[in-house]
Amino acid sequence: MLRRYGPSRSDAAIDYEHAILGQLRKRGWPVAVPIPSDAGRLVVADDGRRYSLFPRLAGRRGIPARPRQPRELGRLLGRLHRDLAVVSVAGPPDTFPRILEMPADPAWQRLDAVDDPVLTGLIRRKLAEVRAAAGSIASGPLDAQLVHGDWHDGNILYQGRTVSGVLDFDFAHCDLPLVDVAIAALIPGVEDSAQIAAGYFGARSPAEHELDLIATAQRARGLGHIAFFVDRHAEGDHGALDQIRLGVDLLLRAEQRWPALRAAILNGTTG
Repeated sequence: MLRRYGPSRSDAAIDYEHAILGQLRKRGWPVAVPIPSDAGRLVVADDGRRYSLFPRLAGRRGIPARPRQPRELGRLLGRLHRDLAVVSVAGPPDTFPRILEMPADPAWQRLDAVDDPVLTGLIRRKLAEVRAAAGSIASGPLDAQLVHGDWHDGNILYQGRTVSGVLDFDFAHCDLPLVDVAIAALIPGVEDSAQIAAGYFGARSPAEHELDLIATAQRARGLGHIAFFVDRHAEGDHGALDQIRLGVDLLLRAEQRWPALRAAILNGTTG
């Protein structure tokens, strides 16, 4: 499978992703590592475009909103984190930012380009709320490590009930491990999301500060989506406004369902 990298992705970021994949492969993970060219290069440039050739992994993708085995998806993430914790790869300067740093994204300086006072007012209020919550979490003890960055069932390949591939390490970066749990539990229904968390936490019940982190990271993920498309909108992308509204919907949905999800996580980890 031939992959073309976009112009915004730096050579260092591509090398970073390839190095992570190589180390995970050595640890037995079903990930696709790039195939070297005849000259031994993992990235080949042609006419200003950069390409890498990957083997095609067998299996079918899961569905983010309806994970096949939600509890097992959480357990698998726990095992991945244990291996990612010992991956020794230095991140490039343009690696994906930590999710709790989203409220400080420079894109917010361009928010006035969105000519919708009601929408921008709502975004500013939510931005202030998440900034305050993220600041409170950041004041406590935090242990960051390499995380997947986009963990959901759509990035898992299955053959029957067996995991045959783990995909999409584009967003891998150093962050709080529970950020991956928050992302995985953002799209599925409440019960499936709680099962993902239960699989990750295993026999123990999450602490209050861990639950706060998951809740804040989910809202920050929505803000990250908004920030990306605020930049696109400011640059003249006429379709970006719909994506900004989608990000707002994602953030509000995360807030509205959090009490039910929190209760289900606690019930799933103690039941």
